[in-house]
Amino acid sequence: MNLARSLSRGLLGLMLMLLGLFVLVGLAVLLWAQFESLDAIEGRLEAAAPWLTVMRISVIAAVVATWPRLVTWWVVDPARRAALLRARWRLAGWLVILEITLGQGLVGAFIASLMAPGA
Repeated sequence: MNLARSLSRGLLGLMLMLLGLFVLVGLAVLLWAQFESLDAIEGRLEAAAPWLTVMRISVIAAVVATWPRLVTWWVVDPARRAALLRARWRLAGWLVILEITLGQGLVGAFIASLMAPGA
């Protein structure tokens, strides 16, 4: 019961943190849209695309590199700790797959090709 309670508190904290981050990014985008046109914003984001890709890949590398230490700090149960340590490269693989499909615009390109007049 104690493990379930600590797990639910951890998930609640994670969800609240992600919700707060989503709200802050939304407010920043709305504020940015008040000062610049959408075309200017799109141009700036296209110019920053390589740097944003480097940032995402760096975050993935940092998660994979610090995974053993994070698991050791956060997980008390030895069986769960061992299972999470074994899942390190599976996590890395899924993060790379998400980056390739979502971050590099593969899904958007696929949908655009489906919507093309000659398709």
